Amino acid sequence: TVSSTTSTSTTTSPPTTEGVDAEVEAAYLAAGEAFIAAAAVPDANDPRLAATHVDPMLEQRRVVLLSLQADGRVIRYPPDSVYRVEVETVEVDGAVARLTFCAVDDGERVVVGTGEVIASGVAKVEGRAAMRLEDGVWRLAEQEFDTREPEVAEC
Repeated sequence: TVSSTTSTSTTTSPPTTEGVDAEVEAAYLAAGEAFIAAAAVPDANDPRLAATHVDPMLEQRRVVLLSLQADGRVIRYPPDSVYRVEVETVEVDGAVARLTFCAVDDGERVVVGTGEVIASGVAKVEGRAAMRLEDGVWRLAEQEFDTREPEVAEC
């Protein structure tokens, strides 16, 4: 009689710092895209907001969207938009991640009924944000702009 034993073991390594940093960055960018999509309508109940934001940022975004809706305005980007966001640093501490970013924004405020552009232009914005890990998903919790430079289109 011959007997044999086969054993297999699987080890799961925790995500690397680079992996978590990339997750945080992707989640931050997704939160921005969700707001842009909601502001183009505007729709304070767009499910993409709740999927990518948590309070207090979720509530702040909804207030902005409700204001746009009440005023009959939207935020849109021109066909030749130079909009972009560059995440510069990410620091993760447990379920909270803090990041710094530079953005070039050329969003326009537009009156829905007439199509009139009431605010436009490009600006470089630098700031900080905090992401919170909830139910395995990084969501935007806070965002603060530190500097805004009108007519600057590069980070």
